[in-house]
Amino acid sequence: CEPPASLDSEEQWLMGAPESSHSALRERYKALKMQKFLERQYGDQVEPYFLQRRADLEQVVYGVIRVESQGIAEELYLSLLDEEHDFGALAEQYSTGEERYTRGLVGPMVVTQPHPQIRKALSTLKVGELHGPIRLDRWFLLLKLEHRLTARLDEAQRQKLLQEMFEQDLDQQLQVQLAELLDNQSEDKEQITGA
Repeated sequence: CEPPASLDSEEQWLMGAPESSHSALRERYKALKMQKFLERQYGDQVEPYFLQRRADLEQVVYGVIRVESQGIAEELYLSLLDEEHDFGALAEQYSTGEERYTRGLVGPMVVTQPHPQIRKALSTLKVGELHGPIRLDRWFLLLKLEHRLTARLDEAQRQKLLQEMFEQDLDQQLQVQLAELLDNQSEDKEQITGA
């Protein structure tokens, strides 16, 4: 099927396509229109917004060993410091969470995704460094920073940021309209009760 010369006519461009593909083509068309709108509306703001958010968009891969006993956590920590054992082997053997199936590895994930205490501990580490036991609820965690992936403004990141800016604007507009609606309702109530 030939691509249409123009998409402005009301779905005339669909006539040349098999009817079974109309739904998929309509969805793709909506997505392209949205992408063009986002680019027109926010395209020139993406780079400054990225620079502002760069630290939050960084990704990390880290190792974690989760145990219930502080004594075991400290013992494992000392063993790792003395390089008697491999972090992954200890995670497999001792960790009580699902990370034991990945030899303790978690990620890559955006640096803001882990629990705030984990995020704080990871922020102090250099790649390859180990953090001593930290308490998180009923657990004691040993953390090791494996990789830090700096954020890059590639096309996928650009699209995410465009969408994020749009959603922020949409949220702000909804909040304003909701406040106006609530104000109008309260004024209507006052008029009814005051009359």
